[in-house]
Formats: sequence, structure tokens, C-alpha cells
Amino acid sequence: MAGYNEELKQNLTFSATGRNLLDPTMESLTPNNDPTATSQSVSNRLSEWAVRGGFFRANYDYKEKYLLQLTGRYDGTSRYAKGERNVFSPSVSAAWRVSEENFFAGAKSWVNDLKLRASYGMLPNQLSDNPYPYITFMPTGTTPYLFGNNPGVIVGAPALVSEDFTWEKVTTLNFGLDVTSLQDRLTLGFDIYRRKTTDMITAGRLLPALLGTTSPARNSADLMNRGWELAISWKDKIGSDVRYNVSFVLADNQAEITRFENNPTGNISQNYVGKKWNEIWGFQTDGFLAATKKPRRLTSPRSGLANGWQAIYAMRTWTATKKSPVAPAPCLTPVIRKLLVTQLPVIHSA
Repeated sequence: MAGYNEELKQNLTFSATGRNLLDPTMESLTPNNDPTATSQSVSNRLSEWAVRGGFFRANYDYKEKYLLQLTGRYDGTSRYAKGERNVFSPSVSAAWRVSEENFFAGAKSWVNDLKLRASYGMLPNQLSDNPYPYITFMPTGTTPYLFGNNPGVIVGAPALVSEDFTWEKVTTLNFGLDVTSLQDRLTLGFDIYRRKTTDMITAGRLLPALLGTTSPARNSADLMNRGWELAISWKDKIGSDVRYNVSFVLADNQAEITRFENNPTGNISQNYVGKKWNEIWGFQTDGFLAATKKPRRLTSPRSGLANGWQAIYAMRTWTATKKSPVAPAPCLTPVIRKLLVTQLPVIHSA
């Protein structure tokens, strides 16, 4: 099987009158230098984006024992610069129905179907709120100075953009087992997988503050997701009229950031390499202040303790990182910010 898809979306909205356009060649009412009252309600937006792609799928079945499927996509998007717009996404899956082998004939009376599965594939992602993320824009406004009877018009410096960023890619490796037994009444399915998201578009490398602007977004982060899923169900009937089905599902999943270029120091107040979703950080100390001295009450406690009472206190401000979790001296008692929990309970549904 083969196919082709194409999609084009164009947006054009406006409702007002604008005068003294800054660039009359633009198909837009803004930016302008219209001092009339109606100009305050001028608002319009023009944008468009398009995607185009082709895909194929091929299946192979040998005596209902060995199953193979190959798929592929080649997609292009207008959201990225030329040379970065296209991506090929292959995938392959295979299965072996062990229950159809001759050596399994003795167990067919109580195991109706036994199948082993494996798959590997990649899917791209280009969705974004910005239809032109690789194009920079210059902000416009007015000054408090009058030129004639109208305020002056200003055009600001454009922000930085990365012209070489491209699609995010999600690659998944999966192994599975399917079992049906006891005349199709008991079914079991088990999957273990690894899903890696690469080239995630987020804030780029940390740049010096003297640059005067923020770091442009780029493909600067990766995320690794590992997990497994178990599903067991039983279906039967009571008499000839009552049918019932009972299911049990258990799953575990852990996501960890494996690359994040915007945090080279490992500051744990933001995303960092090694961070796991649902992890919980807390403070650990050798003890409280001496009982002979009343604990000091903070106006805005940084330790995060309840009611503002200070059991641990550093004499100067510090930022906890993975490389430097201990508060610098002098301090009354050692203060260590420690990773307490890395994962919430693993039972998702039962």
C-alpha cells in the first residue's frame, strides 16, 4: 500500500482601518503610525503553514506463523528553513506465533494462542504555535517624542533565531508477549519498551547576559522514556444470559532528561541532565539548633519549612546544584538538598 497527503492552512483575520502604514507593500494593516482613535482597535494576523508527505506499508504473512510489516513516511513542512524541512520515518515490526508450530501441538488444548512481538520505529513531530519559528521579527512601536503632530515610530532589533533546527523525532523499541488460553477466556499481554525523544525544541545554549537578548530556541534537549505494561483479563459467562469481563492493568514508566543544553551547571530549579519526572527534592540536616537558643523566625524562609521556623540556616545565599548540593560555609548546621523520591507509585490502574 502507498499513499500521499498534503495539507495547507491559511489564516487571515482583521477588523479595522489603519493609516500611515510603515510598509505599504505588506498585506497587513499593521504596523502603522495612525494617531486616530480607531487605530487603537487595529488588529490583524496573517499566517500559513503546509505539510506534504508520502507513505507506504508492506505486509508479509507466512502460514500465519511469521508476520512482518514494513512502513515508511517521507514528510516535509513549511515550518523550517530550506534544507531542514524533510524527514524520513521508517518502522518495522515482526511477530512469531509460537502456538502454530508443530512442537506446540501438545499445549494447544489449554493455550489457544502464543505470540512474541518486536517493533522498532520513528515518528517525527513538527507541531508548534509559531508557523515561522526560523524567521525573526522586528517589533514596532512609538516614542514619546512628536514629529510634527504625530509620535515617532520605532522599529526594534530582532530577536535571535536558529535557522538549522528541524523536526523532533520519537524513536520507540518495543518487545511484547500475547497469550490466550483456556478456550479464549484468559488473555495476557505484556510489553516492555524504550522511547527516546531527540532534538526537542527548547531554549538553546546558555549565552552571556551581556548579549542583551534571550537564547534562541533550537534542538537542544533529549528525553528517554522506559517502561512496561501488563494487562490480564478474564471473560466468561454464567448460564446462557449473563456474561462478564474482569481486567487488571499494571504499568510502570520513568522519563529522564538525557540532554539539556541550557543548564550546563545542573541547577535543579530547572530542567537538567539526569532529571526524572515526578522526582521530589528535600532538605537534609544533621539536626536542629541547640535547645538553649530559640530558633530564629524567618520573614520569608528559604528552607521551605512549615510556619517559617528555621531549623537550618545558611549565612549567605546559594543555589543548590547536582555538583554542589551543600550550602557554602559558614552555616550553623550542614544543609544538604537531597533527592528523596525519584518516582511516584507505579500502579496506574487496576
